Amino acid sequence: MILSKKHTLQKKLLHLISFFILIGCLSPLISLGQENSLYPSLSPGIKAPVIKAKNAAGKVFRLSKVKSKYTLLYFYEVHCHLCAVVTPELKKLYDSYHKIGLEIVAVPVESDRDEWKKYVSDEHLNWLNIFPDPGQLDKLRSDYKLTVSPTMYLLDRKKTVLTQRLGRIEHVEAELNQRIR
Repeated sequence: MILSKKHTLQKKLLHLISFFILIGCLSPLISLGQENSLYPSLSPGIKAPVIKAKNAAGKVFRLSKVKSKYTLLYFYEVHCHLCAVVTPELKKLYDSYHKIGLEIVAVPVESDRDEWKKYVSDEHLNWLNIFPDPGQLDKLRSDYKLTVSPTMYLLDRKKTVLTQRLGRIEHVEAELNQRIR
């Protein structure tokens, strides 16, 4: 009987952890900025994979054409609770660092374009917002190792990855402050 209760408790715990992983709520608890087998990341020093998508106006966007000292790639989901917490903090970061060369490229990792356009408008997201086609989305998920939302990568002006996965604004800000000094 005791073994059965222990087994049931372990099973429930595994289901709970799996659920939080699925919705992306464990990403800030992971040792961010370090390679992790559960959450693989792009390695610093490599060229960021190509991103080509359309913005809200339907114009073609290319990551390679972004002219900024630093580019923060922000992969998110409109209905992600953690993303909803990060977005206001990201707005503050953008307001503080945009004038010294930070650009944010926000990419939703879901496929409802109308819902995304409403979200961008309602939230007054003033950075670069792009929407990949469904076929492009699978490639982005693979290229950028997107397993949780939000996921962020900081790039330099040549679009070289400066940091592995960043999941919290404090990590982004600390990284920027270290590089600006």
